[in-house]
Amino acid sequence: MFKYKSLLAAATLVALIMVGCNENTTTPNTTPPNPISGLMATSINESTVRLKWTAPTGSYSSYIIRYNSTASDSMKVTAPSGTEMLDISSLTSGTVYTFTVTSLNSDNLESTTKSMKWAGAMRFATYKSGLPIRLYENSSSKGSGLQLYDDVTGEPKNLKVDAGDFWDIGIDNKGLTDSLYSGSPTQLTGINFTTSRKATFIGKDYSGIDSLNQVFESSDLVATTDDAIRYPNLSPKGFVFVVRTGDGNFAKVFIKPNANGEILQGTPGDRYVEVEISYQKIKAVPHAGSKNTVGN
Repeated sequence: MFKYKSLLAAATLVALIMVGCNENTTTPNTTPPNPISGLMATSINESTVRLKWTAPTGSYSSYIIRYNSTASDSMKVTAPSGTEMLDISSLTSGTVYTFTVTSLNSDNLESTTKSMKWAGAMRFATYKSGLPIRLYENSSSKGSGLQLYDDVTGEPKNLKVDAGDFWDIGIDNKGLTDSLYSGSPTQLTGINFTTSRKATFIGKDYSGIDSLNQVFESSDLVATTDDAIRYPNLSPKGFVFVVRTGDGNFAKVFIKPNANGEILQGTPGDRYVEVEISYQKIKAVPHAGSKNTVGN
């Protein structure tokens, strides 16, 4: 009998402990986290856009990133806290997407959102053959101009003066040994173009660049000035400038230095610059969406 009573008392104690544990509920986190700031994007290739942002102040647990091109095709991915850069892949080429980033607290309560529009773009680090993309000084017998995209070959095309009607950009060292000009062919000296040549507009430029992947935007590319930009011959890092062709296609052009920090490479009379290109083959899509869409 004593053993039975002891077991009964023990069972009663366990039941009381379990009831006591069940009464200790967690207080819900009803405070939404702060939003991110500084949302920006760049095109990695035709089907991939890279997003970058600054983490929210205060406490948060994760992110949810939504993206869509129409109201009916919304998709989403999640990212852990500490993430400040993320690639969104498998996008449709030339399609403008709206990207929205939201921070979450420990109970998945959402912050206010930050959004921007962007699109993937073609990337050309070399020609399809693997050869580098080069533009030569005007004293060279090789081409000083570049058509950013040739519909026939599906890649950029180096051109000489006799094909000036198809130049989108060009270089001209103007007889200088310490610098060169790159940009709109109409701004380069010593070259006579026919009046039917496509106009090109050059917009903002960036210095201290190692890769096109470093150049992020928070709003649409806008290029409105027909210009040529002077670059020094010696620079440990490269330069990027924005182009809008006369046909309405937007691009970014990366001028690369060699290992010795030389922008203008090669031997006198046949010197050149090497470039990489991010090109949007859909006209009037400035890598992003409607004008004045700002992501911060």
